[in-house]
Amino acid sequence: MTTNDSSRQFGSSGVKKSLMSIGRLLPWILIAGIPVLWLLVQAVLSVSHLPELLLSARIWGLLLKSILVTLASTLIALILGGAAFIALEGKPWPKFLRNPLTILAFLGVFLPPYYQVALWRPWFGDFPIKLEHWRWPILIALLGISYSPVAFAFFKLGLKTLSPRVLESGLLLSSNRFSFHFRVLLPQLFPAIGAAGSLIGLLVLLNYEVGALLLMRLYPEAVFLEFDGNPKLGPATLFALPLFLTAFAGVYCFWKVLQKGFFSGEAQGGAQLLRYQPSWLSSGLSLLVGSVWLFAVVIWPLGRLLQLAGGTEITATFSQVWKLHGEEVLDGILVSVSATVVVIVMALLMVNPKNAASKVGLWISLTLALPGHLLGAALIQIYNQLPAPLDSIYMSPAILVIAQVARYFPLAYLTLAIVLGRVPRSQWEAGEILEPRPWIRFFKLRIPWATPGLALAGGLFMLLQSLELSASHLVAPPGSQPVAVTVYSLLHYNTVLEIPAGLCLIQFFITVILGGGLLGVSYLTWSWIGKK
Repeated sequence: MTTNDSSRQFGSSGVKKSLMSIGRLLPWILIAGIPVLWLLVQAVLSVSHLPELLLSARIWGLLLKSILVTLASTLIALILGGAAFIALEGKPWPKFLRNPLTILAFLGVFLPPYYQVALWRPWFGDFPIKLEHWRWPILIALLGISYSPVAFAFFKLGLKTLSPRVLESGLLLSSNRFSFHFRVLLPQLFPAIGAAGSLIGLLVLLNYEVGALLLMRLYPEAVFLEFDGNPKLGPATLFALPLFLTAFAGVYCFWKVLQKGFFSGEAQGGAQLLRYQPSWLSSGLSLLVGSVWLFAVVIWPLGRLLQLAGGTEITATFSQVWKLHGEEVLDGILVSVSATVVVIVMALLMVNPKNAASKVGLWISLTLALPGHLLGAALIQIYNQLPAPLDSIYMSPAILVIAQVARYFPLAYLTLAIVLGRVPRSQWEAGEILEPRPWIRFFKLRIPWATPGLALAGGLFMLLQSLELSASHLVAPPGSQPVAVTVYSLLHYNTVLEIPAGLCLIQFFITVILGGGLLGVSYLTWSWIGKK
C-alpha cells in the first residue's frame, strides 16, 4: 500500500469516526443542545447589559447567600448520610432488619424538599420558639435532610467498588471500629463523598421552590423573576451567568470524581468484608443514629403528611383529591413513563462503552448547570417559532417530555456510562470478533450487560423528573399541569393543607411504585458489582 493510499484510508477512517460521534450525540443536540446554544446566542446579543449586571450588589449578595446555603446544606446531608451509612453497614442490626432498613432509608429520596415545607407551614408563628425567626436554619436543615439519602446511596455504591484486600488489611490493623471507619473506610470512599457532595450541592444550588415557599430570596428565584419581569432571554441569561458558572463548577467536580473513582477498574464487591462483631456500645450508638435518621428522613415526614391529609379520614381525602386532580395525576404518569423510555433509549444508544470516561459526558452534563426555568424559557421561545405543524408540540404534553429529558438526561447518561464502563474491555473485544454486525451486538451484548444500569438510570430519572418544578411550571400547556406544579400552587396559595398533603402522598406512592420499582430491578440484577 502506498503512502497516499494509507493516508487516504486514515483520513476516511477519521471522518467515519467523527460522523459516528456526531450521530451518537445527535439526540442530545436536538433535545438539549439547541436550547443551550439558543441561550448563549441570546446572551451574546445582550452583552451590552453585562456591565450594569456585574456591578449590581444585589447579584453578588444573592449569589453569596445561595452558595452559603448550598455549602451548609451539603455538609449536613453528607454528615447525616455518612452517619446512617456507618450505622446501617456496621452490622449491629438483627439480620432480618438489615435489608428492610436500607430499603426504608431509600424512601427518603422520594420525599422532595418542597413536600416537607408543607409540614412546617402550620407551625410558623404558633410554635413556642417562633419558627418565623428561624427560617434560614430551617431552610438549610430541610435541604440537608432531604438530600441526605443521596449521600447514603453514593456511600453504598462506593463501598461495593472497593478492593477487598484494602478493607481486609484495614480490619486487621485497626484496633476498633472507630479507627477502621475514619482511618481506612472513609479515605477509601473519597470518590463517593466527592460525587455525592458535588451532586447534592448542584441540586441545592439550583433549588427554586423551597426558598420561594418559605419567602426567602435565593438566586434561582431571582433568575426567574428577572425573566418574568422582562421575558427576553438575553438579560435573564446574563443575570444567570454567575449561577451557571458556579453550578458548572459543581458539574465539573462531579464528573472528575466519577472519572477517578467509578470508571476505573472492575467492581470488587468489598462490602462483604464488613462482617465483624461490634461492641455493645457501638451497636447501641449505631442503632440510635440509624433510628434517628430514618425517623427524620422518612417516618416523621410521612406521618406528618398523613396527619395533615386528614388522619383517620385519609380515604375521604384521597377520594376528594382524586376528584379534583385525578386527571393531572394520570397525565403525570403518562409523561413520566414516556420521558423515561425516551431517556433510556437515548442513553443506551449514545454511551460509548470503550471510552465511558470521555469528555463527551462532561459536555452533556453541562445541561445540569442551567437553571430549570431558564431552560424552560428557551424551549418556549424555540417551539413558539417553529413552523406548522411542529408548533403544536408546545401546546401538547410532548413539551413536558422534552423539558424533562433536556433537564435530567445527563444523570441517566452518566449512570449508564458507569455501568457499561465497568464491563471488562476483553468482553467487548470478544463480542466484536464473534459478531461483527453492530446492531446484533447491540441487542445481544449491550442491552443484557446494561440491564441493571438501564433500570437504575430509569429509576433515578423518573424520581427526579416526576418531582421537577422549575421548568415544568413554565412549559406546561393548558390542561396538562404536572402534579409537582399543582402541589406547589396549592402550597403557595392555599392555607388549608389537607388537599396538597393528600396530593403529596398520592404522588409519593406513585413515584415509589414507578421509580422504586426500577431501582429494585436494578438492585436485583446488579450481580456484576457483587452481592451482599
